[in-house]
Amino acid sequence: MVESTDSNLDTITELATMKEQMVEMFHILKALQSEKEKKAAGGPRSHPSSGNPNQGVGTTQTQDGKDTNTKQKAPLDDSQRAPPGGNTPHTEKEAEKLSPIEERLKAIEGSSCPDLKNSFEMCLVPDVVLPPKFKVPEFEKYNGTTCPKSHMHMYATKMSAYHENDKLLIHFFQDILVGATMSWYIQLEKTQIRTFLDLSNAFVKQYKFNEDAALDRTQLQNMAKKPSESLREYVQRWRGLASQVLPRLDEEEQLSIFIDSLQSPYYERLIGNVTTNFNVLIKVGEKLEGGIKSEKIAE
Repeated sequence: MVESTDSNLDTITELATMKEQMVEMFHILKALQSEKEKKAAGGPRSHPSSGNPNQGVGTTQTQDGKDTNTKQKAPLDDSQRAPPGGNTPHTEKEAEKLSPIEERLKAIEGSSCPDLKNSFEMCLVPDVVLPPKFKVPEFEKYNGTTCPKSHMHMYATKMSAYHENDKLLIHFFQDILVGATMSWYIQLEKTQIRTFLDLSNAFVKQYKFNEDAALDRTQLQNMAKKPSESLREYVQRWRGLASQVLPRLDEEEQLSIFIDSLQSPYYERLIGNVTTNFNVLIKVGEKLEGGIKSEKIAE
């Protein structure tokens, strides 16, 4: 069952990649077809011989100025005959261009994917209109392993200037997704997602299990600083996970739990710190860290 799920996800991911490729292939095919139609409409071209056009092969001129045919033209052998339409070389070149496209299309048709639609029809909002001077904000990517409400709140905050533009909000929501979450977005049906509220509810419902499995205080206290990371890096990692704890922890609670997670000599030196601000705690901790590195403070 797991292998089947992974296979479906791989297929869906490939489908997303091919969306842009299908548009490009469509334009190539149209251009090639247009070129072939133009050549077919023009037909074979004659190539007049140089000199007097009235004095070709098999004609002589009498004394009174009249031309008379003295012999018939010899029939052309197979090597001299022009191919039908006169464009065999062009056809071969077109065949070379079409060959990889045809192979790709056959691979698509032979796969277990659903029937492919027009690339634009596959979009949730194919007729989205961008506001003048619109620039997509930088988003932290969501991979489906953390609280969905936090990411939804982040997205809504950065797109607050366009809170009335449902189509824009739905279209660019995919920019915060990565991996399996992007595959989930691609499978959404337009009939089910008509407003951004519909998308928000579907997203939170899909990944609600992450909210139910949120960290608690005990898990935070059992964390430990890695030997390879600095105190500042550990604080950033710890606070990132602490933000997922429900109900929310205030600053003073976070400081108390964080200090309890430290090992010697940080714990002994910071347990008596009376600050209620993480910034101050980091500054004190970095001075302590510098003293340990310079061996002024024993570990």
